[in-house]
Amino acid sequence: MSKYIAETITCLQATSDGYVYTALQSEGKAPVIACWKKMKVLEFEGHTKSIIKFIAFGDFLFSLAEEGEFLVFNRMKGTIIKRVQFESHFDNFLHPSTYVNKLVFSLGNQMELWNIMTEQKVFSFEETIGQLGNVTCIEQSPVVDVAAVGFEDGTIVLLNLLYN
Repeated sequence: MSKYIAETITCLQATSDGYVYTALQSEGKAPVIACWKKMKVLEFEGHTKSIIKFIAFGDFLFSLAEEGEFLVFNRMKGTIIKRVQFESHFDNFLHPSTYVNKLVFSLGNQMELWNIMTEQKVFSFEETIGQLGNVTCIEQSPVVDVAAVGFEDGTIVLLNLLYN
């Protein structure tokens, strides 16, 4: 909540082109993502579950909600491009730099690379990640194909997504 927004803000991202995105949740209403620029607002609607995380990237806004609900929006128009219902109820995701239409999703000790537009799992990182515990954070490193993966016990692993 803020002076200008009555809803609870659950996620926030600012982009280099001057936009600020906020996931808004209020009791009894469907969650929305509001895009702000100079006090003009564009709302991204379509989620039925609480939004966990979103990423604005290029022309897209990728948004993950509870129970595996995933939406891809056109960032400039606010329209839904793709709706995916995952069987796994992922709790985090990353868009690796230079990967076209591909996202890394995680849940517990499971981490998978998906082509989101074809809805195909490309790779599962079971051998590397499965033995280390539950993933709590995934971040892109400055190096292409490398992500930092944080675990529940405080361990951090640099993972080459291309070679596992």
